[in-house]
Amino acid sequence: MFFVTLAFLALVALVPIIALTLISVGAPNTAETFATVTAPLSALAAGLLGLLAFAKEDFGLEDRFNSMNLLLALGLVVLTLAEIGTAVISSMPSGKDFYFTISLLVIPGILLWGIGVTRYLVVCWRTINGENPKEVLLAVALIAGSITALTQILGAFIAPDRSLIDVTVCIPVGFGILMIAGILTVLLWIFRRGMLALPIGFSLMAAILFCVQYYSWCVLRIDPTSMISRLIAIEIYILMGASVSIAGRLDAAT
Repeated sequence: MFFVTLAFLALVALVPIIALTLISVGAPNTAETFATVTAPLSALAAGLLGLLAFAKEDFGLEDRFNSMNLLLALGLVVLTLAEIGTAVISSMPSGKDFYFTISLLVIPGILLWGIGVTRYLVVCWRTINGENPKEVLLAVALIAGSITALTQILGAFIAPDRSLIDVTVCIPVGFGILMIAGILTVLLWIFRRGMLALPIGFSLMAAILFCVQYYSWCVLRIDPTSMISRLIAIEIYILMGASVSIAGRLDAAT
């Protein structure tokens, strides 16, 4: 387990090192190509790792832990399509104008992640407290909704000419990512003294990075097709891949 964790952490560190090295030797275009190509590949590889670990025994749907990780893996595979769309439109002269239309592909991936972590929280909360976590989910939803509303207001001040498509995509995706991060935080607190804290912690780091990435697009207006956005995406997929891979090893050991 230690070496698997170390290997994924090394990958997280290696990606920006490769990009910075390419830029420092005067090959920024190569660095951008590296980031653009690696993003969908890392999402697909991470998703396949999860599917190989959990897509068995009726697709793991009877076990909520397996089900959560299976949905996280399926979400990664779906997000591969969004990354491929980003790669395609980034090569088009006017592709940036259509990015947020293509990024609607992100929503199914976020939905799969959200369903997975929510179902697992409900099962854990019922087991521990004997009731549904209605108040916890409501609190997380209120916090996520408040942050989403505030960021949209801030984004309106920074870029008053934002299109309706931008806002339409930013609100549900931003809210969904914040909900996922909040639920994972609760799960991490529940399992803070157990082995499950490691994969859940990796998932939480991926969700937090996803929040940073998406709100940098929606509020700070950082180009979604830029190299920095693609590098952040790679880190997200590596961290989520670490989560499902470690979770699979823990499940196999039990």
